[in-house]
Amino acid sequence: MKIKHDQGQPANHFIAMGITGNGAWSPEQVNTTNRMKTTKERSDYSNHIIKKTA
Repeated sequence: MKIKHDQGQPANHFIAMGITGNGAWSPEQVNTTNRMKTTKERSDYSNHIIKKTA
């Protein structure tokens, strides 16, 4: 089995979902980050959401 390290969600993804809307699971954010190829892209997107919300 090959482990693909760039397929996981960064911790800040869950922080971004928690501070958006009612703090529940966000299909929009999950679908957006799942289309991204690297964990860095996902992290940068989540940081953008966090900064926009704060």
